Order: sequence, then structure tokens, then C-alpha cells
Amino acid sequence: MTDVVLFDLDGTLLQTNLDSFLPAYFDALDKALHQVAPPNRVASQIKIAVDAMTANDNPGRMLDEIFAEHFYQPLGVTSED
Repeated sequence: MTDVVLFDLDGTLLQTNLDSFLPAYFDALDKALHQVAPPNRVASQIKIAVDAMTANDNPGRMLDEIFAEHFYQPLGVTSED
């Protein structure tokens, strides 16, 4: 059986207070990935990677490639890690 996690990021299903959710989410993510990077590094690298994805104007580049380039590589890990 496959576990699936669904995120309602645009608020169409649940009303979410992003001002309280996002800091708690990134804090938990930092703690869960403490073996990958120092505190706050995961969250800041995600922001850098997402900013790079949104700035992309090359239709030949896949967003996952851009994310990987700006997230995994600077942390010195792979997506498999």
C-alpha cells in the first residue's frame, strides 16, 4: 500500500493561516532533516531553490532540475539522500 500526503496550499479545501503554518512547517522540516544540514539551512535553501524556479524563463528547463540544482547540490546531498 502506498502512503500519500496531499497539501492544500491554495486554501481551496481548508482555511490555513500561513503566517503560523509556514514557520512551524519549516521548523519541523529542519528538525527532521538535521542530519542533512544545520538548523535553518534546509528552509533557506528551499527558498533559494523556489525563487530560482519562479525566476526561470527557459521553457526547456524542468522545474525539478532547477530545484535540484539550487537545493541538493549546495547542501552536498542527492535527492535520494
